[in-house]
Amino acid sequence: MIKDRFKSRVWQESSKHMGYDNCFIVYPDGSTDMQLHRQDGSITLLRGEHGFTLMQCIGLKDKDGKLIYEKDILEDINFPKKYYKVVFDNDTCQHKFLQIKDNYQLITTSKKYCENYLKVIGNIYENKELLEE
Repeated sequence: MIKDRFKSRVWQESSKHMGYDNCFIVYPDGSTDMQLHRQDGSITLLRGEHGFTLMQCIGLKDKDGKLIYEKDILEDINFPKKYYKVVFDNDTCQHKFLQIKDNYQLITTSKKYCENYLKVIGNIYENKELLEE
C-alpha cells in the first residue's frame, strides 16, 4: 500500500539497535532530535546524534506480508541461497535489488514478484553473515 511507502526505520550504530515508527523533531535553528522506538517497547531520544542510518520502506511486501525496507536482505525462493540487498539508486531515483555475490541487479521489483517469490531474511546491519554467503 502507498501508506507504507512513508514508513521508516533507523539503525543506531552505537547501540546496535533497529528502531521503527520513529519521530523526527526539527527545530527552528535547524537542529534535530529523534525518538527511536525499539522493538522491545523502549524509547530513546537521540539529541543531535549522527550515529544513525535512516532507511525508507519501499512500499512493497514480501511473500509473508512483511514490509521491505532499504538495506534489507531478500531471498528468492525460486533460487535458494540467492540473496539480494535492497538499495536506492540515486542516478535513477528508484530502489533496486542487487545480488549480494556479484552485484547483479534483479530485473523486476514488481509487487507481484515480491509478494510471490521474495522473502525478507534480514538486513545488512543485524545479519552481516548473509553478506558473506
